[in-house]
Amino acid sequence: MQPAASFRRTVRPTRIITSSEAPGAHPTFDNAPEAPDTAPSLDTGDLIAVAGVSNSSVGKPQSLLVAGGAKRDGFFYVPPTYDPSLPSPMVVMLHGAGGHASPTDSYLTFGGLQNLDASRCILMVPESRGSTWDAIRGSFGPDVAHINRALYKIFPSYPVDPIHVALAGFSDGASYALSLALPNADLFTHVIAFSRGFMAAPAALAAPVPPVPLPGVYISHGDSDAVLPVRCSRHDVPQLRELDCDVTFHKFSGGHIIPGFIAQQGLQWFLKSYLKSGSY
Repeated sequence: MQPAASFRRTVRPTRIITSSEAPGAHPTFDNAPEAPDTAPSLDTGDLIAVAGVSNSSVGKPQSLLVAGGAKRDGFFYVPPTYDPSLPSPMVVMLHGAGGHASPTDSYLTFGGLQNLDASRCILMVPESRGSTWDAIRGSFGPDVAHINRALYKIFPSYPVDPIHVALAGFSDGASYALSLALPNADLFTHVIAFSRGFMAAPAALAAPVPPVPLPGVYISHGDSDAVLPVRCSRHDVPQLRELDCDVTFHKFSGGHIIPGFIAQQGLQWFLKSYLKSGSY
């Protein structure tokens, strides 16, 4: 295999489709905010991942340093098993409401950073500009810009596998991940949604150019979740499948949490095709 010195230039969607163009409106639930009307495209048209990284950034969490001096920023983690000659999968993980990007938070690290080491999976954990992600209480805006800045830092420095890039999240972060990833299917190939609340209207998707398949989606939810009821997740599964999304839905016994075995299941679901691809 040739060293993964670069990967394809990503292409962002050329238009934003609003939910008013969709045949059906998104549902709303008790304890769940109304979904936003539009989903933005990520401005990743010039991203090219290249090899060549300082060893000082490998094996320990590093601050993103893309917040322009703001207190809320985020971190990224490159496992000690990282090999610059091979493409690495990457997960962008979004915290829940009131959350922070802490490397010791098991909800943001699939149970612990060590669980990423075997697969060489790079983890990027940005922080929302406010106490939660902008579109949860309004419209998409500064949080998308912050995620863009973080992507522009990671992609030019590491050989990211373009067919294994996941957007993941818990609670509000899961809602945001689903709403942002689907219209940006040319960038995000997988979505991992732990205990999500809503999703922007499924039909309101911007079509990537050239057309690409929608991301595969893994959803988990506790059957006794008192914060965001399990019906929040269950409702959207058939709609996603109608869009030809490959959906895995796991209902577990518990509340608004990510049990360890669920975190591992979500990660392994994402990495399964990577480990079989021969890239590993």
